[in-house]
Amino acid sequence: MNTEFQLVWSVILGAIGFGYFIYSKKHKAVVPFCSAIGLFILPYLVNSLGLLIIIALILMVLPYWLKY
Repeated sequence: MNTEFQLVWSVILGAIGFGYFIYSKKHKAVVPFCSAIGLFILPYLVNSLGLLIIIALILMVLPYWLKY
């Protein structure tokens, strides 16, 4: 049952990463680009669902923290 949730979260994180990627290309921003790449490859590297969600949340908030 954990694998189905991990697959769903992987698709969701890939979509969010794609949004960060498009944003970074339009605004030529480095931090959202790095977050997008991190969100793309994160599901391949992390097997634990809880750890996947925690690291993904950190990667999603990182551009806002480093913006100011």
